[in-house]
Amino acid sequence: MTSLDGFLRDNKYINKITIAGEEFNINYEVGIHSLNGLNKYFSSDYSGAVLDFTRAINAQPHNQNLYIFRGTVLEDFEDYLSAKNDFKKALEIDPNNYLAAYRLGMVHSRLQDLDNAILLLEISNNNSEPFLEEELGQNNIFFVSREIILGNFGNFLLDKKRFREGFSILEEAMEIAPTYTVPYLSKGIALFNLGYKDLGISFTQKAMELGNDKAKNILQRMLTTSV
Repeated sequence: MTSLDGFLRDNKYINKITIAGEEFNINYEVGIHSLNGLNKYFSSDYSGAVLDFTRAINAQPHNQNLYIFRGTVLEDFEDYLSAKNDFKKALEIDPNNYLAAYRLGMVHSRLQDLDNAILLLEISNNNSEPFLEEELGQNNIFFVSREIILGNFGNFLLDKKRFREGFSILEEAMEIAPTYTVPYLSKGIALFNLGYKDLGISFTQKAMELGNDKAKNILQRMLTTSV
């Protein structure tokens, strides 16, 4: 099965469709509504995308990925409570769905509920698919790469002052994606604030060297206050 095949697959009215050069099986009715929704989503027509994904869900209510699609649009539309309900529904259907757990965790973080955000990102990390680390480097409606899961997971742990766990998670992100800047910057800021100024500056400088846009100004402030 391809990475996209499971999103829209069903046993009735099977057809094949090609997205980004990849062929996969779909339920025709669900596929039409989903593709319309995707086109509207990528055109920033969020209300139209929600309507099309809702039609897809009505046609195939037990497909967890359709709830993830609609929930992602709702999250981008900043309707966090509705997005939360969709991601919860996806997890009810498939409790090990790493993407639903990640999306739901991020919604909890936006609602200032870091305890549940941490629990959900741990589930997401434990169930994430290793191939995503190499094939995908950023969030989109289909996937999220594991280093991004780890980066947010580590940040939330640091925000809760669970420093040992947070540093361990950030180091794991650095190991699997050495050029991903977020873990270096997050660890640098935390170490600096904990009083390990030289070490904090070192990690922040690394983030800057790797191209993090925020790191330069943060590093300048660190150097000024550490004199």
